[in-house]
Order: sequence, then C-alpha cells, then structure tokens
Amino acid sequence: MEEAKQLRKKILQMSFDSGACHIGSSLSCIEIMLALSKVEGIKIFSKASGAATLYALSGKGAEYLKQNPLCWPGGSLGHGLPIACGVAAGKRNENVFCVVSDAELDEGTTWESLLFASHNKLNNLTIIVDYNKLQSCGSCENVLTLEPLADKFRAFGFEVVEVDGHNLEELTQGLSLPLMYKIKPTVMIAHTIKGKGVDFMENLYEWHYKNLTQELLDKALKQL
Repeated sequence: MEEAKQLRKKILQMSFDSGACHIGSSLSCIEIMLALSKVEGIKIFSKASGAATLYALSGKGAEYLKQNPLCWPGGSLGHGLPIACGVAAGKRNENVFCVVSDAELDEGTTWESLLFASHNKLNNLTIIVDYNKLQSCGSCENVLTLEPLADKFRAFGFEVVEVDGHNLEELTQGLSLPLMYKIKPTVMIAHTIKGKGVDFMENLYEWHYKNLTQELLDKALKQL
C-alpha cells in the first residue's frame, strides 16, 4: 500500500534527522494508525514507543521528535488505557479506541483497567494491541509470557478479534462495527512485525533502541 510505504519513509527520515530511536516499534503500528484515521471516534495512543508514527500522521516533523526524544505521548506505559476507560465511561454514545503495545500488557494498570471496563460494560471501548511479540529487552515470550493472550482477554469479559495488523482492510473492517451491535468491550489483537518493511530491522528487538546511520537510512529507503 502506497500510503503505508510513504509513511514508513517519512518515519525513517524523521528518526534519522532527529537522532531518535524506537524505529522498529513505530514501523509495526503504521497500518493500525492508518485504519484508525478512517473510522469515527475518540482515539487514545498509549503505545509510547511508537510515537514517531503518531507525529508523522499529524504532520509533525523531525524537530518535534527531537524535542520529545523519549516519545511518551501516552505517558509512561500503562497510563493510556485507564484514561481511555474513563473517557468511555463518560461518553457512552461514542466509540473510544486505545492503541497499546504488547509490552504494555506487563503493567498492572492495564489489567485493572480491563476489570473496570468489563465490570462497567464499556461496550463502546475497543483496545487495539500492537502484538509484534518483541519488547525492549527481548521477546515477550522470554521476558514475561502473555499467551494464551486471547483466552485471557475473554476471561476478563471481552470480545476478542484477531487480525493481520498489516492488512488495512481487515483492520478497518474490524474497527468499523457500529456501537449498536456491540455488547461487550472489545480487544483487537493485531499481529504485526517489529520493523515491518525493512529487512534488517524486522523481528529484531535491537531496533527498539538502535539508531540509523546515513548508510542504513539509504539502504532502508531503497528497500521501500
């Protein structure tokens, strides 16, 4: 998809120009964010390490990324979902979407929020998990096992949908369900690839922190 390709190029250039890291995290959530831009509702971005994607979509450039090097638009991990639950509880007639990372599921506040959402029957809340299965220090499996993830969400009282997180059609279709048809809060598990689109970044947790050199930037842009 050309739109996703151009956004990846923009993120790579922004990250190089600003000296920012978290590149792999940003490349994995591009289609998720593009799909969200096509649906109506209140959107909360809690996946802090993917901030370059948010900035690129909003038209902010390298200078903004340089001024915000830690990339915490949702605060420290685990804070975005509690906010989304509060918004969903207060605005029952609006769809509320919250993008979280898989590493964010290590946070206790995430699971407290899930309990709150289920107990209060927040059928207008949809959580999108960018499930690239890698975090800052290694794989989710080795750092803190999440599986069986879908079953855990169901046990907490959620409707669960699993999609290809790089398939814009699947994502948009899953996010477009009218509020009148929802009876439970929803979790969309979007299976993604960290560093998607750049072969020397894909599925390598090191690109959570590594920076681009001019040579690597040129190589990545050429691939795209």
